[in-house]
Amino acid sequence: MSDFEIITKNGEVFVVDWDVIERLLKSVYTTQYQLIESSINPMKKAGTFNPRMDTLWTVDVNWDLVKSKTERDIRLEMPVLKSWTRADPVGAGNELAHRIELAAGLRQDFLDKLRWISQRNTQNIDKAVETYDAGIKIARRPCTRPSGPPEKAWRSTKTRGRRGRR
Repeated sequence: MSDFEIITKNGEVFVVDWDVIERLLKSVYTTQYQLIESSINPMKKAGTFNPRMDTLWTVDVNWDLVKSKTERDIRLEMPVLKSWTRADPVGAGNELAHRIELAAGLRQDFLDKLRWISQRNTQNIDKAVETYDAGIKIARRPCTRPSGPPEKAWRSTKTRGRRGRR
């Protein structure tokens, strides 16, 4: 059930749904805090997938902190916003419109951060794959052995090393 309020100001009638306003603020604050509380961290090494030892990165968000800060700010702001809306509904509406635009910019910044990390990881993975491919090509090359039967080649090298020339 929605929490509607009808506000009359300067001959105009405004219908305000406080549940919608609260959900809007939740979206705005969540977007703001997910950017603020996100950090770029190296991924923990889980093996030797990467002989080049290029680092893979993650974007970690402290979602518990995002949630608690969002809830706190909504709880603190709703009474102030209700009183402001009753006094100046147009001004409060303009402020909410501004916050929506701000949240859109913050959301884009967060997506840009994710995109940048994704591109960097893709480059590092591609380099690791190239290194593996080069190693596979080297492993597939035929071995070059000294001419003659292997036993004689081994003996002749062995005897030369121990006793000198014959």
